[in-house]
Amino acid sequence: IHIFWLTLNQLDAVLDLCEKKKIVLGKPLYEIPNVDAKFHFDADGIFHVPIILAYPEFRQTDIIRDAKEDDPLEAHLATVLEYKLPWDIEGYYDMESIEC
Repeated sequence: IHIFWLTLNQLDAVLDLCEKKKIVLGKPLYEIPNVDAKFHFDADGIFHVPIILAYPEFRQTDIIRDAKEDDPLEAHLATVLEYKLPWDIEGYYDMESIEC
C-alpha cells in the first residue's frame, strides 16, 4: 500500500485507525500501477483498499480499485472471474478452482 500522498497528520490518523482495527500493514508485495486507487477510511470508519490480483505464471494482474474491509473477497473475485480471462487459455482461474 502506497501512502506517499498523505500528510503526516493523515498518515498518523490512518495508522491509529489501523491499529484500533488490528489491521497490520506490511511491505508491499507488488507495485500498484498508476491508477486512481488508494486506501482510506470513510466517514463511518470503514477501511477502503485497492486489491491487486496477481497471476504470476501469466504475468497478469487485475486491480479492484475500492474494496471495503467488510466486503467478502469472494464477491469481488466472482465479478473479476465472471467471464473467462482472455489470457487463461486452460481455464485455471474460475470460481470453482480457487479458494476464498
